[in-house]
Amino acid sequence: MVPWIISFLSYLSEQLAIYLGIVMFLLDIIGGMLTIIVFYLILISIFNIINLFVGLLSGILISSFGIDWTLTSSFYCVFRWYCLYFGVLISFTMICLSRIDQYLSTCSHREAGIWAHGFFGPDFRPGPKFQ
Repeated sequence: MVPWIISFLSYLSEQLAIYLGIVMFLLDIIGGMLTIIVFYLILISIFNIINLFVGLLSGILISSFGIDWTLTSSFYCVFRWYCLYFGVLISFTMICLSRIDQYLSTCSHREAGIWAHGFFGPDFRPGPKFQ
């Protein structure tokens, strides 16, 4: 390829990483704050915000300003990858659990409702349940 095309594409990708990364970071923070509705969604939002700070913010700093914390701290290098994988797995798990909870809450079987509201739901009485 022509050298000026390579340098232009390199400059363009750097600018896109800076501006679109910052906009995406800010919009995801706002979106994460707005989805604090239910327990599962709170956990999903918290772990997504942590992933944004650990993953995207460090990516923006590396690509735009040349600040690479992984070179200065071996702990951060290991902690970053651990946080990213752990956060993604927790987010997916909470999404699955919220879907199961929604299904059990709307299911017509009485046993499913007991599982959805937990054994200590609003109609909890110690001892056997009589109808």
